[in-house]
Amino acid sequence: MRLLFFIGRYLIFVIYDCVGLLIPVPKPLGGCIIVGEQAIVYHSGSSFKAVAIKHSIIKAFEAVDTDGSRYLLSDQTGMLYLLVLQH
Repeated sequence: MRLLFFIGRYLIFVIYDCVGLLIPVPKPLGGCIIVGEQAIVYHSGSSFKAVAIKHSIIKAFEAVDTDGSRYLLSDQTGMLYLLVLQH
């Protein structure tokens, strides 16, 4: 699967690995977290931040805080991870 982001007419990022989850981020942060098998991307609508992760298949998520700054993620083996969006 290929996921493309555009700002105006400019391509800004391409994810080539499988996208497993799209997590909406509530305001005040807003945006979307895209979780793939080898990367996690936060896209605010005007900018993005990508981080590489070890190969895993994230199967579930839950917001820890109501402002959308922390998320608990679980992979196919049951391992738990905490994703923190710093603002």
